[in-house]
Amino acid sequence: MKLCRGILYSCLIPALLAGCTGAEPTGDLSGAVTLNGSPLKGGEVSALNDKDEVVGRSLVIDGRYDMTMLPLGATKLVVVTHTGDGQPVTNIKPVGPDGAPPPNIKIKDEENNGLPATLDPVPLKYTSAKTSGFQVTLVKGPNTLDLAMTGKGEMPPKPIIRPSGQPPIGIPGGPPGGFPPGVPPPPGGFPPGVPPPPPPR
Repeated sequence: MKLCRGILYSCLIPALLAGCTGAEPTGDLSGAVTLNGSPLKGGEVSALNDKDEVVGRSLVIDGRYDMTMLPLGATKLVVVTHTGDGQPVTNIKPVGPDGAPPPNIKIKDEENNGLPATLDPVPLKYTSAKTSGFQVTLVKGPNTLDLAMTGKGEMPPKPIIRPSGQPPIGIPGGPPGGFPPGVPPPPGGFPPGVPPPPPPR
C-alpha cells in the first residue's frame, strides 16, 4: 500500500505543479490563402489580438500559411505582399543589430531561399485588421481559417518623406497621399481625425 501511495504521489505532484506553473494554453492556426480563386504564391499573414497587437506571423508559401503557439481568443488576420517602399516581403532578409545578416542564418541571395522574388499584390483592404474581415476565435489545439480574397491587387502607398529628413508625413496623422502643395505639415503631423487645412488659393 505504501508503495502504491508513493507511486500515486509521484504522478500527482508533477501534474499539479504543471497545472500551477505551466505556460498559458495556445492554439495553432493554418489554412489556404487565395486571390480570386487562385493560390497566392507568396506573402505574409499576421495574426492580431483584440488589442491589435501582432501575436504571430507566417510566410505564405504556395497558397498556405501555418502559425503555431498563438494565444487563445479573438484573433484577426491580415495579408501583405509588399512593404511600403514596394519591396516584396519574401525579399526581406533578416539582419542583426549591426545591419549584417545574423551569423546563424544562411542567406542565399541568388536563390532567394526558394521563395518567389516577385509577388502579385493583394487588395489593400486585406492588409488592415479593420477591413480584412478575417476573424477567428482560437481554441486550444489546431484551428483552421482559409483566407479567400477577391478584387484587384493594389500596391501600398509610398510614404512621403519631408525635405528635412523627418519621419514620413501622412502615416499616421496626415492624408494618405501626403499634404497638398503649399500646406506645410506641423512638426508632429496632424492629430488623428484632424484633416489638414485647405491649400492656399
